[in-house]
Amino acid sequence: MSRDQSYLLMLEASALMQQSISRILTAKMEEAKINQVWISSQLLPSQYEDASGLHKQSMELHDQLIEVIDGIAKMEFGLARNLKIILNRDEPQQSYGDMFGGVDS
Repeated sequence: MSRDQSYLLMLEASALMQQSISRILTAKMEEAKINQVWISSQLLPSQYEDASGLHKQSMELHDQLIEVIDGIAKMEFGLARNLKIILNRDEPQQSYGDMFGGVDS
């Protein structure tokens, strides 16, 4: 198998991963819609002694969603970095010294 064929297989695999991630995000969106209805009916201000209890519960749910989104964003960043390396394989790699006007040693 040639190097170009290997790169093509890697790109195809990356495209399949992106499709899977898209499906995961779509499922999470549907789950969030269902949860929104449940949360709106369950987290009522009258169930808490003060507003801080309601806010605390809301923030815990919010933090869980942020963790999921953050994990997916990190995974996407890693995939994008790998694709960039593959697609720029013939061009010289830019280093921090180049970005800041310095010279690499």
